[in-house]
Amino acid sequence: MPPRKRKSPERPASSKFFEGYRPHVNNIKERTSSVGLPSVIPNSARRVTFASNLTSLRGSQEIGDSRISLKTLLNAIKTMEGRLEGKIDILASRPLINESPNFLKQDSVKSILEKNEEELSRAVKCRDAALKESQKLKGDLEALEDRESKKVGNFQRQLAEAKEDNCKVTIMLENVLASHSKMQGALEKVQIELGRRDSEIAGLKKERALNQQRVQKLEAEVDQWQARMLVVDAQHNSEMEPLQKALDVAREDNRKLAMSLEQALQTNNHLQTKLDHVQEKLENKELERQNLETFKERMTEESKVEAEMHAERIEALRKQFQTERETAKKAAQREMTELKKALDEANFRSVEVTRTNRELRQKLTELEKILNTSKEKIKNQKAQIKLHLSTKANNTQNVERMKQIETELRQMELIKDQYQKKNYEQSLSIQKFVSEMTNLQKEMQLLAKSQYETSARNKQQELRLEAERKVRQELENRCQELEETIRHLKKCKEATEHKLKEASVESEQITANLEEAHRWFKCRFDGLQLELTRNRLQRLPREDGWMEEDQGNKHDVASSQSALHRWENKQRLRLTPKKCHSELERD
Repeated sequence: MPPRKRKSPERPASSKFFEGYRPHVNNIKERTSSVGLPSVIPNSARRVTFASNLTSLRGSQEIGDSRISLKTLLNAIKTMEGRLEGKIDILASRPLINESPNFLKQDSVKSILEKNEEELSRAVKCRDAALKESQKLKGDLEALEDRESKKVGNFQRQLAEAKEDNCKVTIMLENVLASHSKMQGALEKVQIELGRRDSEIAGLKKERALNQQRVQKLEAEVDQWQARMLVVDAQHNSEMEPLQKALDVAREDNRKLAMSLEQALQTNNHLQTKLDHVQEKLENKELERQNLETFKERMTEESKVEAEMHAERIEALRKQFQTERETAKKAAQREMTELKKALDEANFRSVEVTRTNRELRQKLTELEKILNTSKEKIKNQKAQIKLHLSTKANNTQNVERMKQIETELRQMELIKDQYQKKNYEQSLSIQKFVSEMTNLQKEMQLLAKSQYETSARNKQQELRLEAERKVRQELENRCQELEETIRHLKKCKEATEHKLKEASVESEQITANLEEAHRWFKCRFDGLQLELTRNRLQRLPREDGWMEEDQGNKHDVASSQSALHRWENKQRLRLTPKKCHSELERD
């Protein structure tokens, strides 16, 4: 048999298959390397950020377990690929010298390759499942990363807030430290001030001792001022007693003046009633005049002769009226002189009274009101008088007309005589009323003058009283200042006050004993007086013989009375400083 040509060594089909399958395996490697490995790299920052929450720890543990399983699968696939590549390389590098036995072994290789293909298919399936699981895990990881990023944002916010709180706390601590330093400075200042105060207290103690000495001096001055005040009060009381008496007299005078004013008002009312009657009579006369005017035209010729006769009669009546008027004026002047004397006496009394004239002012205001009312009444009366005078003028005109009528009316002589008598009576009453009104006006003017003078004197006396009040207020202010100094220094006087209280108790006991002695002395004095009266009654028939003994008894009684008065004055002088001391204690 001819030898067969040697063929170039060719790789078996299995090697070709494996070579065709290599790029697929390489692609798988690249995919696995590109898919799972970067996401599996641990992140230390993440572990640090999620170390605070238990839920994040549990999630990270599960993710770590899934990553470990993926790593194991990938490592197993890599080892299988490495083994397969090694086998393929070995099979490809063998020489084909012994091809015949190799052809025998092809069946076994095919079986091995089939097994390897099955293993590869299984590995591919496992890879696909691992890829799917890795994709799912990627989605879970992305969701977890989103959640963790949100949680990280929240934690970052919380950290920022915590940082802000820490900043605030640090600021507060700095403020507290600053305030603590300030307090330390203030404590140092307070300690310095306490040292100063201690020195001031020592100085004040010295001043207190000096003030005690001053208080003693002031007490001596107070005693002197109290004695002076007692003298001033006694003088004031001695000055006030005549003033009070003068006030009482002035009150009585004012009452008398009020009574006189009331009488004047009554007279005014009576005169007003008279005026009303006169007006009524005048109206009646006007009616008669109108009736007479009707007869005037008829009796003009006969009345002329009679008018001359009546004129002579009227002149005679005028002369009588003038004489009566002069007598009335003289009587009014006498009354005015008497009233002037009374007013002078009242003014002399009011001069003594007007130092303390507050009550009189009120009464004067009341009297002024009454005077104003009376002036208004007088004005009304003056108006009425003017009306009456106008009516009187009209009456005079009517009289002249009546004269003409009387010359004409000889037959009406009886009526004319009656009419003239009535007119004469009315004129007398009017003249009396006018004289009374003039007297009242003069009296009112005099009263107004006296009131003006009294008011001027009152003002002068008020000025004097104000000056005295100012002097008294100055003395009172000085006393108040001394009392205030005494009040401030009472704390230093507690011991002395206790002693004074004991002395006051002893003085009260002494005063009680003195009062008992005074009572006993009064009883003895009353008994002696009774004995003296009895002896006088018994000695009435023997007066001539016992006059000298009576005079001696009277002298003894007078001496005993003077001793009583002296003892009472001493007791009063002793009680006055006690009263002043008790008033100071109350204040």
